[in-house]
Amino acid sequence: MVFPVPHRLPPLLIWSGLVLMAGALGAGLVTANWNGWVGLGLAGGAVASGGLILSPNFWHQRLSRTRTNAVVRVLAVVSILISANSLLQRYPLRLDLTENHLFTLAPESQQLLHNLTSPVKAWVFSPQLDSRSQALLENFRRQNPANFSFELVDPQIRPGLAEAFGVRQLGEVYLESGERRLPVPARPFDEGGLVNTLNQITSGDPQPVYFLQGHGEHPLNMAQFGLSQAAATLKDHNFQAQTLNLGAEEPPSLGRSVLVVAGPRRPLLSGEIATIQNHLDQGGNLFLLLDPDTETGLDKLLTEWGITLDPRLVVDSTGQLLGLNPTTPVVTDYGPSQITQDFDRGVSFFPLSQSLQVQATPGIEATPLLLTSPRSWAESDLEQTPLSFDPKEDQGGPLTLGVALSRQLPGDPEEPKEARLVVIGNSTFATNGLFREQLNGDVFLNSVTWLSQTAAPVMSVRPSRPEDRRLLISNSQGWWLGFNCLILFPALGLGGAGVLWWRQR
Repeated sequence: MVFPVPHRLPPLLIWSGLVLMAGALGAGLVTANWNGWVGLGLAGGAVASGGLILSPNFWHQRLSRTRTNAVVRVLAVVSILISANSLLQRYPLRLDLTENHLFTLAPESQQLLHNLTSPVKAWVFSPQLDSRSQALLENFRRQNPANFSFELVDPQIRPGLAEAFGVRQLGEVYLESGERRLPVPARPFDEGGLVNTLNQITSGDPQPVYFLQGHGEHPLNMAQFGLSQAAATLKDHNFQAQTLNLGAEEPPSLGRSVLVVAGPRRPLLSGEIATIQNHLDQGGNLFLLLDPDTETGLDKLLTEWGITLDPRLVVDSTGQLLGLNPTTPVVTDYGPSQITQDFDRGVSFFPLSQSLQVQATPGIEATPLLLTSPRSWAESDLEQTPLSFDPKEDQGGPLTLGVALSRQLPGDPEEPKEARLVVIGNSTFATNGLFREQLNGDVFLNSVTWLSQTAAPVMSVRPSRPEDRRLLISNSQGWWLGFNCLILFPALGLGGAGVLWWRQR
């Protein structure tokens, strides 16, 4: 049967049919979903153009054959592009042409991700991410999509999940593997922070932290002045809190672990002090949280490290501005230590505290951690009402409430040993109810982390930094650049195309 073709048939019908079939075919290849809409598009395109193309009269027209050849070439190019796009969707191939390989993970990162045998998920507590962070997480997932994934969480929409992770501000990132959760320390996070945390969460057993008991110290239970919240936080950071009674049990091999003495009410025995001293001499780490007006028996040990405890109670009128008791010093000034380097001007407070006197001691490096405001002082007479500063009897602020100390030990130069000590003139700041207030918990946790001597990066992976390639131009140069790109060059291109069309016509 012969279909008559009008002599001046507009090519719109044929073109629309071919475009409709090409679009339906491309949608099916890219999405791999050959549903009814794809079939309808193919059928509609075939009906629109198939009958006319199959007509003998159509092929006898020279212009029709020329246009058809052009259509076939276009369809061939479109088919190649669609096929290539489909293959890249299924088998992605990436080429990083940036100068510093900004979008390529370090070999250590790739190896660690390839070796993952159990699922690890990154929880990003932020409603959105910048393009750099998004690309980094996607790059991590691309290395091992079966065992690494990430999810963005808006804390305002899912406050319960944010509270379960202990999130305090937007932008925090946690890695979760099984029942273990570890925060990524750097904010904003980078490749080095992610890799180090990933290495920790996939490593072996958690490191023990021993809490001395037997002298009225704070227990690790859920009592009002217990340390259960601190113990739970340590568990989330790959530590294991354990009690230790040196007077009632054979002490374990402490090695270079952290020993915490939190708020003793009675003096330690001489044998216990000797054990603690030996622990430090062997490269161990000690965390002392000592309250005022308490005899602990540790004065001699502290003197050897250049520390003297001031038994006077610290009074701070700044706390009254925040609705606190004047015997609760408020700290917003922190020393240049790894423990407090990210605190900026954050708030922490320490009810019923004593200050420390730090004396320069050969071989010992001391760094103040917690400094009270100039409006604070060490009160000598607690009987007066109201409490007021007496320059003759009291010591004016700022006062030191905490200090971090380290001492290099003699031994093999290739494997140096270092003993570390943190002393804070207060213990209640880390107890239940106060631990999660402001930066109190961070002071405790960061101190334990620094004492564990694992605060340094586990893997030497540094994030790539983009080179500054900015072009500085004036306003007039910017105007001319925009005019050339948006008006002049497009107009020249369109004009040249119009001239060629007119001459061929």
